[in-house]
Amino acid sequence: MFKFIIGLVFALLATAVVIPGFFPMCGCGSPETRAIGILRSVNSAQSVAASCGGEGYAQSLQDLAKAPAGTTASFLSPDVSRNGVTIDGYVFMVVAGPEARTVTAASQTCNGAKADAVSSYFAEAHPLRVGETGRRSFATDDRGTIYVSDTGRAVTPDMAGASVLQ
Repeated sequence: MFKFIIGLVFALLATAVVIPGFFPMCGCGSPETRAIGILRSVNSAQSVAASCGGEGYAQSLQDLAKAPAGTTASFLSPDVSRNGVTIDGYVFMVVAGPEARTVTAASQTCNGAKADAVSSYFAEAHPLRVGETGRRSFATDDRGTIYVSDTGRAVTPDMAGASVLQ
């Protein structure tokens, strides 16, 4: 029994030392995973915002973080409440898409946005320090697809140099 316990302790210690070393390679439980999750949340929040009145998408995280009139719940988590926010070493931004046009005046949006609601949006997340806080950058737009760039530099709205995240 004693040998079994000693063997179990060694196995647990080996697991505790070896397994975390694999996480950066696979992106499992990493800041990259959180960045992808936040961009998916942005896509969902934009869909809800577009359907709540007047249609159109928010041009910033600030506008997505504003609650609709009569509620206290915003479309997006409060920790993602402004463009340029850094979470787990990733910087987040939402802007109007490259060919966006105004769909609804800001004063007519359901949450009293600061900027007009537009026909398309672009969102991106890039490492604050490439190679240190993350190695890849990510982006999405009104199509809802997540794109990835292995350079770590911010993806541009035309998704040049990025590929669909598999």
